[in-house]
Amino acid sequence: MTSTIEVPISLIKAGDMDAIRELLPKQSLFGRWATHPKYGRGFISSAYPNLDGFMRFNYKNEGLPGGANWVWASLDDLALDPVELTTVEDFEDAPEGTIVAAPQGNAYQKVFAKYWESYNDELDAKEMAASSPWKILRWGWGEQ
Repeated sequence: MTSTIEVPISLIKAGDMDAIRELLPKQSLFGRWATHPKYGRGFISSAYPNLDGFMRFNYKNEGLPGGANWVWASLDDLALDPVELTTVEDFEDAPEGTIVAAPQGNAYQKVFAKYWESYNDELDAKEMAASSPWKILRWGWGEQ
C-alpha cells in the first residue's frame, strides 16, 4: 500500500517546490557510500542531517589507530553512490565490478566495459536497462 501526503493548495498555487519537497518523507542515508572532495571514499553513519545540515561521514585514515576517522560533512559536499541503475547510460557508466540485482531473477556483475554477467547469462547495457530498475549491491570492486 502506498502512503500519501497532503499538500496545501496554497503551496501548489504558489509553485513552492522547496516547501512541497519538505513535506515528502525523508530517506535514511545511513550506510550510504559517498565521496568527499577532501577525505575521499567513505560512508555516512547518520540517518539524516542534523539541525545544522551536517552528517557523520566515516573515511579511511591509515595514520590513526584503527585506520579510520569521521568528520561532520555537509550533504552538499558528498557525492553519493547511486542506489539503483535504470538507464542505458547508468549501466554503461557503472564501474566494472558493480553488482546489481532485481527483485526477481539473477544478480549481475559488470565484468567488461559493456557487458553484465550472471551465473548463466550475459547482457549488454541496453538489455539491462530494458528490465530495470536494478538495485545496486556493490559499486565497483568495493575498494575504499
